[in-house]
Amino acid sequence: FVMCLYAFYQVFAFNWDLPFKDINTTLPTTGDPGSRIEGSSFTYGGIGVVRPFSTMVESVHLANLLLCTLPIMLALRLSQVPLANWGISPLFLNVNLLLQLTILVLTQSRGAWLGFLASLLVLAAYFPAKKYLPLAFALLAGLLSAGLVSSFVDPSVDSVPDFQAFLQGRLTQEAIYRELPRLQIWQIALDLFREHPLIGVGLGNFPLYAAARLQLPVLVSAHGLFQATLAETGLIGFFSLLAILVVFYWQMRQALRQFRASPYGPLLSGTTAAVVAVLTHHLFFGDRPLIYFWFLLALGMAIKRLAARDASQYAKRLA
Repeated sequence: FVMCLYAFYQVFAFNWDLPFKDINTTLPTTGDPGSRIEGSSFTYGGIGVVRPFSTMVESVHLANLLLCTLPIMLALRLSQVPLANWGISPLFLNVNLLLQLTILVLTQSRGAWLGFLASLLVLAAYFPAKKYLPLAFALLAGLLSAGLVSSFVDPSVDSVPDFQAFLQGRLTQEAIYRELPRLQIWQIALDLFREHPLIGVGLGNFPLYAAARLQLPVLVSAHGLFQATLAETGLIGFFSLLAILVVFYWQMRQALRQFRASPYGPLLSGTTAAVVAVLTHHLFFGDRPLIYFWFLLALGMAIKRLAARDASQYAKRLA
């Protein structure tokens, strides 16, 4: 919540010349040579001038973190378990949910948007349709809030239709760098896998190979977890990763069958949806899972063990 507040502040800080407005990540635009603020390079973006990143390295990392928390909060919001049982204020949860949705939109990460939509599909399997009315309201409020932010901080963006045009532009943009499409990068990853199918080129070596083949003086990200895994670790690493995911989803499926109606049900479904969201984002972002991914796997398994322990203790009391 505090990180999102700071990210929200960053959106205003640049144009209003507020303290601590250090900007180090934005959406580049064609023909903009960029500028410098407090020692950090930046270029103007299409909304709110900057992409908030809070205390993270860049905005896409913040978006990845939000995908870990949003599905769990949504599951709690949609559940029939009283929030007071978890010591959570409904008002705080709703405010936090709207704030995080707004920041997720403002990060301008298309992969994260797709990840969030994927998490909604997972949650739809566990909650009745009528429970999605609060969710629809939260989504609408989040999008409108982001549109209002854009109109306050950037005089050139003065209406929600302009914000919609921005969304369309981000969804149809084909290259992260104008001259370097992701399809070209993914093709290099596939070529490296074909050349080294069993063990790959070595963990962390894809950026070196890609930079050499593209004749670039900078390292290049694979922009995809699974592509990088194939290129760097070959079939051994790729199937090892798949095995971890299969075991996790099998365990969550079994847990949800057994404890769906328990107070742990929303946490189990929310954690499962969060893992789906993060993995969907990783189709287009990163070379390897961030620490949040491993935390989510551990959290899901821990919740399952807690649910099993409480069910066992309850059965003993009945006996």
